[in-house]
Amino acid sequence: MQALETILKDALEEAGNRALQLSRTGYKRWTKQDGSPVTEADLAADEILMNRLRPALPEAGWQSEESATDVPPQNRFWIVDPIDGTAAFAGGEPGWCVAVALIHNGAPELAGIFAPVSGTFFTAIKGQGAKRDGQVISASSRPQLEGAHLIARPAPLAQHNYPPVNRTSLYSIALRLCAVAEGSKDGMLAIGHKQDWDIAAGDLIVREAGGGASDLAGAPLRFGLAGHKRSGVIAAGAKLHPQMLAHAAQAKGTAK
Repeated sequence: MQALETILKDALEEAGNRALQLSRTGYKRWTKQDGSPVTEADLAADEILMNRLRPALPEAGWQSEESATDVPPQNRFWIVDPIDGTAAFAGGEPGWCVAVALIHNGAPELAGIFAPVSGTFFTAIKGQGAKRDGQVISASSRPQLEGAHLIARPAPLAQHNYPPVNRTSLYSIALRLCAVAEGSKDGMLAIGHKQDWDIAAGDLIVREAGGGASDLAGAPLRFGLAGHKRSGVIAAGAKLHPQMLAHAAQAKGTAK
């Protein structure tokens, strides 16, 4: 798996740097049928990742935001977000990244996230911990929710009746999860449906850093399952994760 991790890092770096180059020299932009933005850089990064990763593991399937297929994924498949945070990328802001995970039986076993603007890598192998630029990282050990540093929009915090917290926002869901994994933020909350490629890599990185990641009901995140839907995402240090889930449960009960 370490050899595959090296191949993944090289592919992420090449794809991310190509997107970064286009951000400086110019690129075409348009809107997809679902209303979401896409750029020439998304497609260029996707092509690089496909050309590097598929030959490295020919038996694995492929699911990408920009080249997804209707064919059901194999038992093992790559899940790819060529640019997570396209709105930030298109706006000339730094909060975007390239995110890839290798999925086996619905769960990630290898993950890599590269933020080209800062040159930062986050990686994880199942059962072997998580790293930032080769250094082991750990999620927050903060025990109390009040005063915690969270990445979330104001409305969900209010709807879930959170105590006073320090709140911030970040375009890329993958980078939100990385911030939780490295302990620079205590937790993150995102409600509503999130695509598999948005969260698969970050899910493994958070859990391998000792944090908790789940949907709003506390169920483990699963990927590539036909008909699977999730209520949202909660990720936090191990002590805060159950407290955040309790607020989600309380909000659900109130809404009934």
